[in-house]
Amino acid sequence: MEGHRLCWNRRYAGTHSGAYRDVGAQLKHMGSVADHGGQVVYVAGAEHYNFADVQFLTPILRQIGMTGKRSTDRVASIINAYTLSFFDHYLKNKGDSLLEGPSEAYPEVKFMTSLFAGGNGEESEKRERQEP
Repeated sequence: MEGHRLCWNRRYAGTHSGAYRDVGAQLKHMGSVADHGGQVVYVAGAEHYNFADVQFLTPILRQIGMTGKRSTDRVASIINAYTLSFFDHYLKNKGDSLLEGPSEAYPEVKFMTSLFAGGNGEESEKRERQEP
């Protein structure tokens, strides 16, 4: 399964080829997104495969950590709502506050843009690389 999940445990991070480089590139990209007016959003309780249809195949995926603890239906609902809001906003010029910040309807969605803006993504990467 190596290569399918990113291990961000300091003790094991060196065992994954290029893990630091990949995380560094992702942090830099998120910083660039934040600096150019984009949003960095996190869904608490969701993992990588919650953002694909594979989450609906079997509940075993949750047991082995490939999907998060949040229900598949709830994550799909969140993804659908935010995707629809994005396209309505940018393609139809329809106003929607969902993209502007936290929503009571979706408390598990965390806006983390300020953590990455102004080069903070690069600083976060440097801090993670330092030994305790």
